[in-house]
Amino acid sequence: MDFRRFFEEYAKNNITFWGVTMQNEPTTALEDPGHNETRYFEAMFFNSTMERDFAKGMWGPLLRATPTTRNLKLMMMDDNRVNAEEFADTVYGDSEANHYVDGMAVHWYYDGKTAPEVFTQIHEKYPNKFIMYTEACQNPPTFGAWKNANDYMQYIIPILNNWVNAWTDWNMVLDPSGGNGTQIATILVNSTEEFEKQPMFYAQGHLSKWIVPNSVIVGLNINDQKAYSYQNLQAVAALTPNNQKVLVLNNRDNSMSYSVSIVNEQGNWVNLNLEANSFTTIVYN
Repeated sequence: MDFRRFFEEYAKNNITFWGVTMQNEPTTALEDPGHNETRYFEAMFFNSTMERDFAKGMWGPLLRATPTTRNLKLMMMDDNRVNAEEFADTVYGDSEANHYVDGMAVHWYYDGKTAPEVFTQIHEKYPNKFIMYTEACQNPPTFGAWKNANDYMQYIIPILNNWVNAWTDWNMVLDPSGGNGTQIATILVNSTEEFEKQPMFYAQGHLSKWIVPNSVIVGLNINDQKAYSYQNLQAVAALTPNNQKVLVLNNRDNSMSYSVSIVNEQGNWVNLNLEANSFTTIVYN
């Protein structure tokens, strides 16, 4: 089976892996949820019942029985959020498939069609399964665009607040053409080996530098957020393994600065002025 052979060949060169997904965008092989149309794409089609049957009938048993692959984290779906609830219920709802599959892989395309709270619903039904975003990119190439960074913050913060465990970008580095001409990477490198960090670099940096691995997302309340003047304020809070408290704030407003007060359970507080179109991170003990 190709899945097993792939990892065995890498193992011969002392290259190991953490996890694997069953198939990239299995439903996109036949449909495009962004345009409500049928069109063909370079992928092997799986619907949720096919992934369920493949997970328990061949994929899971074979990989778990092979020394090189038995400890891999096995992820199903690897598709857009609009499919998440159906795939979770179909695959996790089957006791045999549930036994083999560790988590769900998600892509960020068309996230606006389904609320991020669907992940909380999935977590409450299947709390021992992780949720990981495995692909995201911006297109077309628009160099130096703050909007790209803001889009990342706009979509990453809500999913972190709804039990998503990790985020993986599609392209860390590309040349200025955007790879195949349709994407923008976090870092661009030209032919003279100069590199240019795009605004997305700083959006991801605010989240990944301070919300370190094994941190726990904690609850927070934003008072007056429903007021018109604060509708563009986003925030996520985390507790790190070193017991540091991290608060990442995103003021998405194009013109208005926000004056905010941050108060913890002990009654300690700090006042901040969040400039328009800005990211702010606070770390304290």
